[in-house]
Amino acid sequence: MQARGVYGQIGAQYESVYGTDPGVPDLKLIYFESEGLKSSQNQSTSKLQTGDRMTTEPLQGNIDVSGQIKTELGATPGILYVAAAGSVKTEGNSGAGETLGAALTEPAGVIDPFLQTLTVTSAAHGLAVGDMVQIAGLTAPTALNSTYVRVISITSENVFVCRIPMGVSATFTLGAGTLKKVTAAAGTYKHTIEFGGMLPSLVIEKGFTDISKYFKYNGCVCGKMAIAIKPEGAQDVTFDFSGQKETPDTSSFDAAPTDPGKASFSGFQAAIEEGEATIANVTKIDNLTCENTLDTGQFVIGGLGFRKGLPEGKAKVTGSLEALFEDTALYTKAVNFTTSSLEVEYTRGTGAGTLGNEKLTINIPHLKFKREAPAIGGEAGVLVNLPFEAFYETGSYLMRFTILSPELTI
Repeated sequence: MQARGVYGQIGAQYESVYGTDPGVPDLKLIYFESEGLKSSQNQSTSKLQTGDRMTTEPLQGNIDVSGQIKTELGATPGILYVAAAGSVKTEGNSGAGETLGAALTEPAGVIDPFLQTLTVTSAAHGLAVGDMVQIAGLTAPTALNSTYVRVISITSENVFVCRIPMGVSATFTLGAGTLKKVTAAAGTYKHTIEFGGMLPSLVIEKGFTDISKYFKYNGCVCGKMAIAIKPEGAQDVTFDFSGQKETPDTSSFDAAPTDPGKASFSGFQAAIEEGEATIANVTKIDNLTCENTLDTGQFVIGGLGFRKGLPEGKAKVTGSLEALFEDTALYTKAVNFTTSSLEVEYTRGTGAGTLGNEKLTINIPHLKFKREAPAIGGEAGVLVNLPFEAFYETGSYLMRFTILSPELTI
């Protein structure tokens, strides 16, 4: 039987070590429009002369894993946003509160601010990869208080590693603080995703479920995210990945993946501010893009054609704002090279964060418009198109997504 795209399935999970399966399968399903993730291998023709016109056996080369996942901007593909951004901070938003386990016994922590990890040593912790831990009441760093961190690695029954947001100091002092496992989530949560952090690697699996064929891709790192912001309908978002290796199988890596459901946003549900003021003449923002500048050439001798790693470079955020040409306010900012900002807020229902009432806010606090004068293309209304580039200032951020939802883990 021929496989049908309608039965296609994609799941993703954070890796603890680049290119290595997590110890416990915990795939999260990703609803998608299309995908092109695949493996290909170089093949070169031998140039040896053999005394006749026949070519000899070709030679194998390096393996490339790459491709794009296209989906809709929503509250549930959080793992993809974090893959593109590199940092997430999860806090409680509202609700009755979750169920927590007992406080860990005398935990001691070591923070690596570059890798964005917290390594904790305590009495037998009973945690597993993917568990969420509530942190409260630390003497330092206070930035971790009232946050929830995800366990990414179990070193032993006494040592585990958590992923923390970027920008957290390297000193850990417990004081009267506590670390507790979340045994049952409740209420709503606030996820602050900031771009420019240390990118995680994912294992991504695509399944042809109707013929029981699965392709697992390890070491997947997001090289680019691009969003099309428009007045109505689905807001298209694409994620370009590069990876290390492909493993075909007849069964899924995770027989029971988590299904977060669909919570897509429509352009009809959006509001926009420019320069911290509501603006009513924007028609679209084309290609709001975060480019992570991956080094995809990390092939080594003896590496069997697999990438040794995918180091990221500078994070670059760009886009192009199109507006009705009603005055020269925006154009003057481009001419004068005036710093501006953008905020786009999507709201389902009340926006309180409960199921069906999710909210997503995109913030770019510092940007410069590029000068491009409006052109008269015919008898219809005139538009002005202004490309822009975001930039970072100390104490702020490059770009931020804030999600309110009932999901604890993204």
